[in-house]
Amino acid sequence: MFYLIRHGQTTFNVQKRHQGWVDSELTELGRQQARYAGLTLLSLGIGSESTVFTSPLGRAAGTAKIISETLNVKSQPLVDHDLKEIGMGTWEGKTEAEFNPQATQMSLFSPDGESIRTLSARLLNLLNGLQNTQQHRGSSSLMARQGE
Repeated sequence: MFYLIRHGQTTFNVQKRHQGWVDSELTELGRQQARYAGLTLLSLGIGSESTVFTSPLGRAAGTAKIISETLNVKSQPLVDHDLKEIGMGTWEGKTEAEFNPQATQMSLFSPDGESIRTLSARLLNLLNGLQNTQQHRGSSSLMARQGE
């Protein structure tokens, strides 16, 4: 069984900034959200035998670490670059108003960012690899990643 978990709240989330492949720290609320996710997983019977995967970005890795500690997982979360959020090019770190003053909501796809096709291929590659790996069968796999 695979569980996909979004990172906790970050400073960029609060500021309504696009994150993409740049990082921003988890807020205190974000750390609380990660602990709550861990407790929720515990209540579902997920525990220390789980394998935890994370994106290399700090917000996902921090969330994965907190969840792993809550579940008492003995191994460190495994980093996989295919779990990264969509690359947002020059929009990364900026608010919508900084590049599109007429915007009423956040845009997802930057003209010089990663395409949805490339993102989909990355995630399919990851899931196919996990599905074909015998060592993860019979236990739960948790994946902490980004995304809106």
